[in-house]
Amino acid sequence: MICIPSYKRPIMKTLVTLKDYPKDKIKIFVISEEYELYKNLNPEYEIIVGVLGVANQRQFNQIFFFEFLKQKIDIIVSFL
Repeated sequence: MICIPSYKRPIMKTLVTLKDYPKDKIKIFVISEEYELYKNLNPEYEIIVGVLGVANQRQFNQIFFFEFLKQKIDIIVSFL
């Protein structure tokens, strides 16, 4: 999975670089004020509302993905 923090750059060169990577594995983190703009310009990607500031966003991403993985583990354990 690839996490891309983005601020004021809804048309991203990074996505061109990742064109061969599965789009469902790319998460773009933006602030709430830019959510609709990013969603309209990048409809095939998952856009997630994060927080302002790159250091704050990185911390938010760690928490987000920890919870994401925890949910997946809980689902797997429930089938055992």
